[in-house]
Amino acid sequence: MKNDKKYSIDTLPPLNFTEHVKTRPFMYIGSIIELFLGLIADCTELLFLI
Repeated sequence: MKNDKKYSIDTLPPLNFTEHVKTRPFMYIGSIIELFLGLIADCTELLFLI
């Protein structure tokens, strides 16, 4: 099965940032959650050291 469609800049519409986040949310939200959990872990560790 041969695909005769050729991709070019004219055939692919550009996505703005919000559309890109909606199509791949875990690329952005996943890293934010991991950073937030690391911040919470650091804060609790500092509290127990005092």
